[in-house]
Amino acid sequence: PYPWGDGQIHAVYDNTGSQIGSTVDHIRFTVDTAGTVKIDILSWESDPLSGAPIDLNGDGEITFLDTYIYLFRDDGSLDSSDYIAHNDDSDHTYGDGSIWSTDSYLELNLAAGNYLLAIGAYDLGMDEAILRENRDNFYPIRCDIAGPDCTSTATASDHGDYRVSFSSNVSLT
Repeated sequence: PYPWGDGQIHAVYDNTGSQIGSTVDHIRFTVDTAGTVKIDILSWESDPLSGAPIDLNGDGEITFLDTYIYLFRDDGSLDSSDYIAHNDDSDHTYGDGSIWSTDSYLELNLAAGNYLLAIGAYDLGMDEAILRENRDNFYPIRCDIAGPDCTSTATASDHGDYRVSFSSNVSLT
């Protein structure tokens, strides 16, 4: 896959310091030639069997997002009529180094043209993806990299990391 790079979803807080949701990133891209497009997210950083933390992206911290993605046509005026597809969890996401099926993945045939990928944390609704405001307040979370497993050390975090990869017939705008 063609690596786009790393991103972060940030917790959003009210004026009392209580988390009220998280951000949603928008990534615009162009499909250069019609055909199969793969969008692969890497974000969950613990061993699926033991729960032990694994720093998959090499940044020295263990943060988690159960990612949720929406794909839209990018016609310059984003609304629900631009919707193409979405994904929460996928068993096809392992080509980028992912080790959990909670990482999102889409593979579909797209015409040449402009598109927008919205990336957020579970449970992201379409309206939230469009407005870039996820009102679910569970993610992001983190765990202690020195801990025996992420289940016992998981706590709230101000951000969660992700990496997105696109197939080679995509260019970023």
